[in-house]
Amino acid sequence: SLETIRHMVASGLGITVLPASAIGPGASLNGLLEFRPFSDPVPCRRIALVWRSSFTRLSAVRTVADAVRDCRLPWIRGASGPDGLRVEGNVTEAGQGGLLRTG
Repeated sequence: SLETIRHMVASGLGITVLPASAIGPGASLNGLLEFRPFSDPVPCRRIALVWRSSFTRLSAVRTVADAVRDCRLPWIRGASGPDGLRVEGNVTEAGQGGLLRTG
């Protein structure tokens, strides 16, 4: 877990790379850790929202997809859709799996 990794680094067991979303209040473990952002070009990764083609609660998928689109996190950027998001697949019909990707 990210929490375990933070504690290992705080104990002197090396260094780590963490996602920006893992650095929040209390993440420095009472000042034992220092955080340094990467300079440009910063590393990035793609993530995906994936659901099974037989999943019948597509309103839940839509809700999560909308929440990701609406949160406007500063590290979501650089893809072909609005706010760096691209939808692949169909979120409106049962029996159609799909992806919501960033990057």
